[in-house]
Amino acid sequence: MRLRIIITFFLLALLAGFSSAATVDFSFVQGEDSEWLSVEFTGTVSNTGDLTITSWYWDFRDGSTSTAENPTHTFIYETSGDLTQSVGLTLTMSDNSTLFTEKNIMLVYPSLDAEFSITPASKTGYAPLEVSVVDTTVGPHNLEWDWGDTTAHSSISEDSHTYETPGTYSLILTVTRGTDSDVTQKEITVKNPTVSADFSADKKSGIVPLTVEFTDESSGAVSSWAWEIEGGISGSGETFTHTFDIAGNYSVKLSVIGTGGESDTEEKLDYIRVTPNITAGFTAKPTSGENPLTVQFTDISKGYNLYESRYWDFGDDKQSTAVNPEHVYAYAGSYDVSLTVTNDQGSVTITKKDYIVVSHEDTPAPTATTAAPTYVIQTETQAPDSGALNTAANSENVGKKIFGIPGTEFIREEISRIYNLYKEYLFMITNF
Repeated sequence: MRLRIIITFFLLALLAGFSSAATVDFSFVQGEDSEWLSVEFTGTVSNTGDLTITSWYWDFRDGSTSTAENPTHTFIYETSGDLTQSVGLTLTMSDNSTLFTEKNIMLVYPSLDAEFSITPASKTGYAPLEVSVVDTTVGPHNLEWDWGDTTAHSSISEDSHTYETPGTYSLILTVTRGTDSDVTQKEITVKNPTVSADFSADKKSGIVPLTVEFTDESSGAVSSWAWEIEGGISGSGETFTHTFDIAGNYSVKLSVIGTGGESDTEEKLDYIRVTPNITAGFTAKPTSGENPLTVQFTDISKGYNLYESRYWDFGDDKQSTAVNPEHVYAYAGSYDVSLTVTNDQGSVTITKKDYIVVSHEDTPAPTATTAAPTYVIQTETQAPDSGALNTAANSENVGKKIFGIPGTEFIREEISRIYNLYKEYLFMITNF
């Protein structure tokens, strides 16, 4: 009976020992595509009780080892197909005991997927266009480039090709591995190198000194640029900067030459408008009154350097070059006044519309829509307040006296003159 109890306790103790024994294991993650042989390992351990791990030792069975807890290892494999590889892991515990595990891992060979890079990345350009290609397909394989024109195919992984003729081409890469194959292609656009000149400016007007930057906006494959600015100014390059020191309107011309020898010219007339660094201005006193009206004009222009000249236009066909002229307006009306000032940079003109208004006594000046009235010296045969002269049909009955005054017959014609309200002579009446 005692022996049976002892054996039972022994078996229970043995089973308890087995159930609590430490174990070690690991997992792995395979890389993708071209990194398919790169593997991340992660070790796991259980049931270690009070024991701790003092060292890790990985054996990748290809001559490489690692003491990291979770290493990354890249296997060497130069043939196609999946790779089965044995990997071992040994742990040393704090009581100097060891735990060991070993397993075979399978790395799946990536599928055949044709890929390549190209320069220029835009896949477009002007003839002649050079294109460079690099095969980026993963894994061992054979390849063939079809340039899409009549030239021979190529089997070089990094190659280049020049398209001489404008057009659209299908550049095809075919890769093979045993019985597997894959194809990919990119469209290449080769444009006609014919050039068309055009340009822009960052500013088109301003005062002296005016700095302008011109920028080429020509289409086509341009290889050279020639700029011309009115006045004998020239330059080259895709951009051109010039400072205008003299006022005026300037035409600009750009001539371009293409890579194939083609040429074109664009000219923009009076493209840049440069004004002097002066501001024309003036005042007048008075600006209205009865005729004859004497007006004092004062130049208040401002700007760079002394004025070389002034030119006044008073609007009544009279002009002056004085600095601050005085002018008499003899007749009623509304007058536009202009002043042009000039310095070594150029001229600027200011015009004030209807600036001077001249009237006759209390009668308002005529407007554009109302003609000035006409009056005559009345004779004795004119009906009082009729506002009109007798017609020729009644001329034989016309009296010979003026206003009934004897002895005035001989001066009848002389004084029968027609005037407007502003005493301006118009014509003479001889038939009354």
